[in-house]
Amino acid sequence: MDANRKDNAMPAFDFRKREKGFTLLEVIVAISILTIGILAVASMQIGAIRGNAFAGGVTEAATWAGDGIEKLMRLSWNDPLLQDTDGDGANGL
Repeated sequence: MDANRKDNAMPAFDFRKREKGFTLLEVIVAISILTIGILAVASMQIGAIRGNAFAGGVTEAATWAGDGIEKLMRLSWNDPLLQDTDGDGANGL
């Protein structure tokens, strides 16, 4: 028999031959990394929404406080609403 002749009865699997494409392990790792990234972005988005809601509340409170101060500043210094009649420092306000 010729040593260079290949037997066609059962082809041997060639481990050196690499098919083009990705292995299942590579796909699983890529999907895992993508999932972690998406979850991180979702978590940051939730934090941003909560932060915006809190900032909106702070802005509203500051606006109300500014309006109250402006109303007090428009009053005359001897306005009856500003007089402390019982000594507790809060009468009329």
